[in-house]
Amino acid sequence: MRTASFLSCAVMLLGAAAAMPAYAQQVDLPQTLTDAEPVMVGLRGFTPGQKVEIEAVRRDADGTYRSAATFVVGPGGAIDLARDPAIAGSYQGVDPAGLFWSMRPTPPGTTEPAGITVRALIKGQETARDEAALAELPDGVVMRPVNEFVGARLFRPGGTDRLGVIIVLGGSEGGAGFGRSMGPVFAAQGFAVLALPYYAPSWASEDLPGLPGVFTDIPVDRLEDVRRWIAAQPDLDPARIGLHGISKGGEFALIAATRMPWLRAVSAIVPSDVVWEGWGSDAPVGTASSFAWEGKALPFVPYRGMDEAIAALARGERRALTVPHLEGRRANPDKAAVARIPVEEYKGPLLIAGGDRDATWPSGEMVRAVAERRAGEGMPTVALSFAEAGHSLGGTGWTPMDYEGRPIPARIDAAAQRIVHPAVINFFSRELGHLPSGPSKPGH
Repeated sequence: MRTASFLSCAVMLLGAAAAMPAYAQQVDLPQTLTDAEPVMVGLRGFTPGQKVEIEAVRRDADGTYRSAATFVVGPGGAIDLARDPAIAGSYQGVDPAGLFWSMRPTPPGTTEPAGITVRALIKGQETARDEAALAELPDGVVMRPVNEFVGARLFRPGGTDRLGVIIVLGGSEGGAGFGRSMGPVFAAQGFAVLALPYYAPSWASEDLPGLPGVFTDIPVDRLEDVRRWIAAQPDLDPARIGLHGISKGGEFALIAATRMPWLRAVSAIVPSDVVWEGWGSDAPVGTASSFAWEGKALPFVPYRGMDEAIAALARGERRALTVPHLEGRRANPDKAAVARIPVEEYKGPLLIAGGDRDATWPSGEMVRAVAERRAGEGMPTVALSFAEAGHSLGGTGWTPMDYEGRPIPARIDAAAQRIVHPAVINFFSRELGHLPSGPSKPGH
């Protein structure tokens, strides 16, 4: 899935106090954009009552993405995405982020450098445009490879201040993409961030030799090596280590929390409350665990009907992977009891988020189970549960979301992301502290 590797922008279309003549129509973008900071885009000078199509195009290493929506110009000669509804196009209704989550892949047709273009069109004719370059890192954020761990990178605000660090774990997509996309986003808010790949399947976009190529017996205890590395860095504080995981990375994070009391704060987005069966190896179905501790496989819940569900998806059929999870749990109550992650044993603060229409696994139900067990022990927990949202809750709410063939409208998960993401920023700011002189304040 695609997460924060795309542009994280807030667009507001600003206008003059009164309608301006056609020759004054104008689009304004900053000279440079990044994926970490909201950006104001100005479009003004139109005649009230006109229908204007606004097109946004993003070009980056992953491809070209486009959206377009039509608006009716208001009395002031301007359109405000936070106020004015799109009446047609890639999305409809009032949504300040609509042009960005609704982007879809499109044939590039250009060799232009990475950047974003916003155009205004009337009756198919371009009347104004502006372009901005895309920078990999926000101003003030630096990156350095971490050669001690395959594919890992450290992102942090510049300077020598000793910071707490957030370890970021991606999901079953594997590879380094999630951590490398979210690392700059978190770092722009004043955190040190270690993007840590832990699994590299054959479909990963980058070759990461030495990492497991199948999701079987992933060693959770490798985080002990990470802790020792952090302790050896003069600009990182080993007394302030947080962990942020999404999906299978959320399962990883909750397991680690119960076994590593040195974790200061843990955030798990669409996580599991039990350890599940692994996949991808030659082991017979129902015999391999997803995770291991000190070389020993952890007890797990077997799936039921997962192979058939995956085969159906490969044939182009719509099939919820939630069913093999639920059926496996119902068929194996004794194993489910043993595989339960004892989240109440983690004494530190925890943030969790899930959706009741998750088609990957029942994250909403599992998040509530985690919250209830922790509440019973009086453990500090922030639990966010969304009745209509699905599995894609780990982004910023401003990034293109590929929902071809999925039952959940992209706008629902995008809206949920815009609640979850600032909650995560504020959670780590409160628990780990942030750099007072950083590029911006957490949550803003």
